[in-house]
Amino acid sequence: MYHLTYYPDSNSRGSKQETLAELLINKNESWFRSLSTGVYDSLTYYKTSTKTKFIPDAIKYHIRKNFEKDAISYYDQIRMGYLDLYCYEEPMKVLRWNVLDDTLTIGNLVCQKATLNFGQRQWIAYFFFWDSH
Repeated sequence: MYHLTYYPDSNSRGSKQETLAELLINKNESWFRSLSTGVYDSLTYYKTSTKTKFIPDAIKYHIRKNFEKDAISYYDQIRMGYLDLYCYEEPMKVLRWNVLDDTLTIGNLVCQKATLNFGQRQWIAYFFFWDSH
């Protein structure tokens, strides 16, 4: 699970939003999406009815990496209130993360910092490597 901080309007620092996201991985593909979108998808799949309305957050996009095709697919909802999805696919680019010695404690986990210059922006991520062995 990820704590995602983003700016819907990259020209306005005041548009800062936060949500939780998930990364689902298997040997053939990975999916990145907001956690509330995953909950909504599960409720829809299992046709769960609730007395209260579930309102997903503002993140509507999904990112799918297909490791066999070496491609990334981007899915986004193009109209509010509709299930119309826009999708495009492009070759997977090798992203060169710069793993730094800097750390940040998140909860009780000591996470390491990594940076990346991509798409005319600098990305910062903190990660925790869990080894089950």
